[in-house]
This record gives sequence, C-alpha cells and structure tokens, in this order.
Amino acid sequence: GADPPYLCRGGVCGQCETNVISSDGKFIHNDHWLSEEDHRSGCKIMPCVSRFEGKSLVLER
Repeated sequence: GADPPYLCRGGVCGQCETNVISSDGKFIHNDHWLSEEDHRSGCKIMPCVSRFEGKSLVLER
C-alpha cells in the first residue's frame, strides 16, 4: 500500500530517500545519493533504484 515518490528513477536526486524502520535481509544499494555510511547502516534506502532481499522490510511512510 506504499506509494513512494519516484521523481528521478536514477538514484541521484534524493527525492525518494526513505527511512528503514526494521529489516531482516540484505540491501542492494544502486543509488548515487546516500553515503557509504548510510549504505552500511541499513537505515535508509532509495526505493527508485535500490532493492532488498530478505524476510522482512519495514519502511517509514
């Protein structure tokens, strides 16, 4: 039921930056917006271009 913004569809504008509430799995970050620290922390994702493989993922609306 989520309707995330998807303005650039390339992971460079930051429009769809989304906070991760919880996750059980692996992020596949394909963006050029988040820092390496953000990628490692698992606290943010750019759903326009990045993906997640795992059991559960809860995102902030």
